[in-house]
Amino acid sequence: MTRKAAAVRWVIQSVENRVLFIVLAGLLIPTLWVGMMADDYYLAIRVLEPTLLPPINDASLFNMFSVSDGQSATNHYLVQQGLMPWWTSTEFHFQMWRPLAELSHWLDYSLWPHTPMLMHLHQLIWVLLFFTLAYRFLLRFSDERAVGLLAFAVFAISANHGQTIAWLASRNTLMATAFGMAAVLLHVRSRQCGQALSSVVGFRLLALLAFVAALLSSEYGLSASAWLFAWTFTLDRGGIQRRIVRLMPYGVIMLLWAAVYQYWNHGVTASEYYTDPARSPWQYGLALLEAVPVILFNSVTHMPAGMFGSAKFGQLGWYVALTTSLLFLYLIRVSLRQPGQRFFLLGSLLCMIPIAAGPGGPRILAFVSLGITPLLASIVIKWAFQSETPAKQRIVSGILAWPVLLLTVLSVATLPTVSVVYRDHDRSNVAQPARQLPITEQDVNSSLVLINPNSMFYAIFYPLSRAYQGLPNPRNFYPLASGDRSMTLQRDAEHSFVLTPKDGFLLEPAAYFMRSKSELFSVGQRFEYEGLEVEILSLLQDGRPATARFAFTKSLASDDIHLLRCEDHRFLPLQLPSVGATINLAPCGG
Repeated sequence: MTRKAAAVRWVIQSVENRVLFIVLAGLLIPTLWVGMMADDYYLAIRVLEPTLLPPINDASLFNMFSVSDGQSATNHYLVQQGLMPWWTSTEFHFQMWRPLAELSHWLDYSLWPHTPMLMHLHQLIWVLLFFTLAYRFLLRFSDERAVGLLAFAVFAISANHGQTIAWLASRNTLMATAFGMAAVLLHVRSRQCGQALSSVVGFRLLALLAFVAALLSSEYGLSASAWLFAWTFTLDRGGIQRRIVRLMPYGVIMLLWAAVYQYWNHGVTASEYYTDPARSPWQYGLALLEAVPVILFNSVTHMPAGMFGSAKFGQLGWYVALTTSLLFLYLIRVSLRQPGQRFFLLGSLLCMIPIAAGPGGPRILAFVSLGITPLLASIVIKWAFQSETPAKQRIVSGILAWPVLLLTVLSVATLPTVSVVYRDHDRSNVAQPARQLPITEQDVNSSLVLINPNSMFYAIFYPLSRAYQGLPNPRNFYPLASGDRSMTLQRDAEHSFVLTPKDGFLLEPAAYFMRSKSELFSVGQRFEYEGLEVEILSLLQDGRPATARFAFTKSLASDDIHLLRCEDHRFLPLQLPSVGATINLAPCGG
């Protein structure tokens, strides 16, 4: 037996004798100490201090996944509270319907609001269900047991699950995937449980309930319908009409779900991160074309295509992803003669349809990976064990198999690493900077202006983090520009100054979460908020603001305005220059 065959057999046996499960448990334990991060603060404040956030009328239970109803007044309020940047579109709209996920978070913040370790322990219950159902799914539908066992090993330790498991706010993805897999398994059981009508009806009802639960956990629950469709048209029996009829109850549920979604105005608009297929079909089509090879690449290699440069359509990272995807499809072409392999490929491809509407990223790849990993496993097993395979085929398979095996082994370090990185990242970028802001109870009616926070994205979590820590917030909270680069500040009047950051404003990718790139800026454009007016004075060649004037209704020297600059990751009072003078501000990190 060759070394590669022995290595692959050892991995398969580690799943068979449950050694892998012990290893996996050890990898999960460090996530208990991750703590809070980013969106977690928003979820917490919706339960602990809901008056800080605007009420939104929709079908949500606690508005945990509803940020803005798209009303101009709501967006203005959020900007004035420091929860959105000043350039936010007045039409920005973000409302998600995830009541089951909301209930799970409500339980956390009601029972142990300041004990994140218990929240992560709760998260691990969903992780256990997630992996248990994935194990059953892969063994149930793989043509060979060895393929299913190897597929689960690759799936379980994939780096793609790191964020999904370690970040509390991504629990909705865990829940939707777990319920979705349950729906498929129960549906298949109802088709293969013999002639007992009670058993058929019972399993079908359970499958429908699991499907409902998937949709009520997250929009990604729609991917369960892709797997139901794939199984029905590759592995089920009977005529086409009968197969369609069996899927109709799931279609009715999706129509009811969509009706509620539409009636209560759920969805996202004026954001670069989400594309509504119904409102922007052309834009969604381009997003799908861009996303398919990138999603395949991420699922096959366990790493983002962006590591090779931008993964946008036509860029280097996208071409790397496309090339890898074509090689993968070439290697599985023969195995697609087996219905089970066709089921895995079709299910994975159909899952990409709802995924392409969202921001992407590894945490939404679970449904896709359910089909990609067994296809990968079949490639690796043939490459490792079938010595009679033509040399050319073995060489081509090795081009994909060796990197996949290496990256799979490296993925073992993902959860422990992510656990440390996320914990320290939150402390350095949100929790500690928010706590150190010089705000007292006497400042609750004043305006706080952060000239150059290290990151505009993290700065919008400062008010939430402060509220979670029981600290006071000012009446108005205005972060102005990302301070990870130098900028100049010219005081042009008693009440205003002109800010010119190096490389302009909206430099971070997350800057366009609350504004679509199709909504262009213009010279002279003004943004008016309580006590503040922003005027764009010049633009860069790519259309982003290069220089902006910030004018306040009160003098900059007023006790009601606190101007802070970031220096060496600390916020200090800005020494006001005289009218007409210009000062240079170094990057926040020094």
